[in-house]
Amino acid sequence: MSHEIRTPMNAVIGMAHLLMQDDPRPDQQENLRLLHFSAENLLALINDVLDFNKLEAGKVVLEKAAFDLPQLIDNLKNSLQTTARDKGLLLEVMHGPQLPQRVLGDSMRLSQVLINLLSNAIKFTPTGYVRIATQLLEQSEAGWLVQFRVEDSGIGIAADKLDLIFESFTQADSDTTRRFGGTGLGLSITKRLLDLQGSQITVESTPGKGSAFSFALFFEKEDLLHPAPMQTRHIQSTEMLDQARILLVEDNPLNRFVAEKFLNRWGLEVEVAESGNDALELLKSRAYSLVLMDLQLPDIDGFEVVERLRGSSSINAQVPVLAMSASTEPHIQAQAFATGMQDFVVKPFDPESLRQKIWTYISTDRLAEVGS
Repeated sequence: MSHEIRTPMNAVIGMAHLLMQDDPRPDQQENLRLLHFSAENLLALINDVLDFNKLEAGKVVLEKAAFDLPQLIDNLKNSLQTTARDKGLLLEVMHGPQLPQRVLGDSMRLSQVLINLLSNAIKFTPTGYVRIATQLLEQSEAGWLVQFRVEDSGIGIAADKLDLIFESFTQADSDTTRRFGGTGLGLSITKRLLDLQGSQITVESTPGKGSAFSFALFFEKEDLLHPAPMQTRHIQSTEMLDQARILLVEDNPLNRFVAEKFLNRWGLEVEVAESGNDALELLKSRAYSLVLMDLQLPDIDGFEVVERLRGSSSINAQVPVLAMSASTEPHIQAQAFATGMQDFVVKPFDPESLRQKIWTYISTDRLAEVGS
């Protein structure tokens, strides 16, 4: 159900992005901003309801994989920087000393918790700052206990309302709902996700001065036997993207149109496959710098395409593959990585985030092969 609901939003949000980049008249620009804002709000509401239903049904399963903790925090800051800047807010990160870098845990659920808290802080802060701080509380042979604290200089919450904000479909008061909108599910989802991980969230708040939400999570140490990722020489400038050839595998015509438009604007040479078998045929015939792979295809799915590709003697056997899917299920992402894909792009995608991922995974070696 998540995939079916989120997929149409990819085209709506993507087209709004594209139209805003087409030098619209001032009146058109204002209309497009409203369209984009409304579409993003609708997507947030959809995500909240879907996540809440999964939590209610006990269908949320925690994953455990290695990830770079400081990098995750910095990426979240970058993804919300524009929203904060548009309100004139300072968004900052403070990493405590001895914070571990590579840890084992559920990076997706941690991101979800922090995005909920940071988005709320930005929404309810008219002026001033929003800050996320991390601190190492304990270290042992097994791993690390890390505290996360999200604080702001916002409107604050009355003491007699603090317990209410974690209840489903509830906000501090009706005036808050009228002024700021939302389902009232974000903090309820956050609390339940932390409960699943054996953590508790606490809040300190003063009306008119701001709020601070804190929680601590334990992360295991990464297995020392886990193989290090293959080192490649990555391109040094986005200007080199015009030397790259991308294979876009996408059966949905609207999603294909939006993705191809962005890729062309970035100067990339793009070829398109509308099915898994078409993709395999193209991958046999010429070299590509990178593949953008939809997972749900009309014949064989994206997982099988990549499994066959990795087991072949094709010139593209080791080409970087980025999965693209409207699914936010951790097991889908885990399956993508297990079959040999390098990263996961959730639809609707953020154009700048996708561009950065493409830049990250295209190596100079692949550019040389494509150009030969």
